Amino acid sequence: MEFTETAAREAAVIDAELMAKGDPINMMDVLIAGVARNVDMPLLARDGDFEKVAELNVEYYAATDCEPTD
Repeated sequence: MEFTETAAREAAVIDAELMAKGDPINMMDVLIAGVARNVDMPLLARDGDFEKVAELNVEYYAATDCEPTD
């Protein structure tokens, strides 16, 4: 998926929402969430930080060779 101007704007909204709640996540995750939320598609992840993003459809998986991250 492309990182478009619209996705960048969505990422900025997500970052502002998280900062307002006092619960920020790392910027790379914000950018990834912006792309996923912008196109309204599920995000496949192991990273629990995505749970903090409102209106983001996240599907989690567990790798068999390592521990999931929080």
